[in-house]
Amino acid sequence: MKNITLIIALIFTCSWVSAQTYLQEDFNTEIPATWTITDGGGGTNDSWASGQQGGGNNLDGTNSAIVDSDSNGNGTELIETLTSPIFDTTGAVALFLDFDQYYNDLAGGADSDSGVVEVFDGTNWIEVLNQDADAGLFGAPDQQHIDITAYSNANMQIRFVYNDGNAWAWYWLVDNVQVYNSTCNFPSDITVTNITANSAVIGWTAGGAEMDWEVVVQPIGSGEPTGAGTMTNNNPYTISTLTAITEYEVYVRSDCGADGFSIWAGPMNFETACDVFVPDYLESFTTIVPDCWDEAGDGDAITGPTGLGAGDWNQDGFLNNGATGAYKINLWQAAKSDWILTPQFDLTGGPFQADFDFGVLTFNTTDTAGTLGSDDTVQLLISTDNGTTWTSLITFDSASNVPVTGTQAVADLTAYSGQIVQFGILGSEGTVDDPEDNDVFVDNFRVRAIPTCPEPSSLSVANVTDNAADISWIAGGAEMDWEVAIQAAGTGTPTGAGIATQNNPYSASALTASTAYEVYVRSDCGANGLSSWVGPINFTTLNVPPPAPLGVTCASGVSSFIFTENFDDNPPSGWTGTGFDGSNGNWDIAAAGANSFGTGPANAYDGGSGTHLEYEATGDATDIASAISPAIDLTAALDGAELSFF
Repeated sequence: MKNITLIIALIFTCSWVSAQTYLQEDFNTEIPATWTITDGGGGTNDSWASGQQGGGNNLDGTNSAIVDSDSNGNGTELIETLTSPIFDTTGAVALFLDFDQYYNDLAGGADSDSGVVEVFDGTNWIEVLNQDADAGLFGAPDQQHIDITAYSNANMQIRFVYNDGNAWAWYWLVDNVQVYNSTCNFPSDITVTNITANSAVIGWTAGGAEMDWEVVVQPIGSGEPTGAGTMTNNNPYTISTLTAITEYEVYVRSDCGADGFSIWAGPMNFETACDVFVPDYLESFTTIVPDCWDEAGDGDAITGPTGLGAGDWNQDGFLNNGATGAYKINLWQAAKSDWILTPQFDLTGGPFQADFDFGVLTFNTTDTAGTLGSDDTVQLLISTDNGTTWTSLITFDSASNVPVTGTQAVADLTAYSGQIVQFGILGSEGTVDDPEDNDVFVDNFRVRAIPTCPEPSSLSVANVTDNAADISWIAGGAEMDWEVAIQAAGTGTPTGAGIATQNNPYSASALTASTAYEVYVRSDCGANGLSSWVGPINFTTLNVPPPAPLGVTCASGVSSFIFTENFDDNPPSGWTGTGFDGSNGNWDIAAAGANSFGTGPANAYDGGSGTHLEYEATGDATDIASAISPAIDLTAALDGAELSFF
């Protein structure tokens, strides 16, 4: 499953040690004057400097010493040396050179560029590192820990020599250099194994003969510990207080008694495994693939899912509203048999049910209910043996009538009480290539106790005017009472009571024109209490309609429209003029809000699409455009006529 991923990212942190330190430099502000830069090769002013590669790429968020062949360009040879000041290490018994680095090699192998580290033993320069391959990365440096005890002397120095071999090579970053006499060597080779939802086994290689250590396991990104860790003389060390699906980092240091502590080794990063979930559980698919879920690109209800790790269920908006927050699969031809797989659940207690929002729309629509093809199916299946066999709980097929607003699929799990189960949702196109082309949606998957008062489902809004709307739903059970909440869009789940009603549909009135609303509904089951709120479903009231024609007094009867045009067609039927192509200085048939931000009507007063006739002019356009209606017969206008438009 998605979360069971061990992140192998061990970096020995280069903290300053408390033992005797002879050399220590982080190059944060400059190359100190006590260090010597030897600018060799074919150019000048192209050697070691304090900085970041490309102006912002670094090892630890600060400057490093850097030599950059890539920035220097082709055609100029670089042979650049950075030499430390002299320091006296007489008497050191465990002398180490530590530094962070990113050495970016040109091609790997025996090519021309190299990065060499040398130490001066009082007589000669001794090579202790010769690199001809990549080491480290930006933000994840390679940590070098080199034993240089054999070269200890009163006039010791170290130097870093970069040679690009007269090729257009890459770069070398060096940081946090220190030479110290270590009385307590740090552990190495940290491992994390046997990872479960709440435990892990941590091991390491001792730095020396020490038998005691401190271990810190903390949220990833916390950084090097500033205090003590958990004391232990166990290697490996088991921690059993972790949280499922959580990323951690591990640091370990040696405790050498009278010789003090070593530097911290780490971090080693890992993520705990999924736990078996105990209901109530809700997954709203804010992120896809969710933690502890998986996908499969093949397999049927007999074979179970195969091709784990990916499939044709993708992220989209529920019922094609928006682009995120739900799973969607397109069922059209005769190839797909794809799964989405839940984590495991412990159904001890209960009784429980599984439910989710489900919808079927014709391809790429928001308002046309779809019907599945002749052998297309979407199934909710359950497994009680860790995915070996599967049993169908719910099946949607060509006989299923799913409303355009979607429905809530509910499966009673009473028969599985006390078992560990997993669910799969399988979308299949079957073997018949039907003409039906549908988008299928799944959202808000829940496993929960069977409610004593079931929620209504399939909320819909119809007959919207400037001040009223009809709201309907499907009852959750046998209840005859509900509460309805109509509020400004974006308000969120109601915190108080709604409007009590026994009417379904419920006619809302006294609304405000041109206003976005959201609707929630819940069941009132009397002695069994209230259900959870269901919603929101959103709608926007229409504009206030224009007044009837004024100034026309009929001798008998009432006034009426002889001619109307709502500009829903492009071009409008029968109209002539310079054109309706929307070019600069011409007329355009534009959708609601389709032009410059905030211009044009937001929606149509008559409930139409909001398209309108618009003159398009940008800058200093001086074109004159005409839009001429078809001839209008006014012979029936016995008492006069009036022109009005909105």
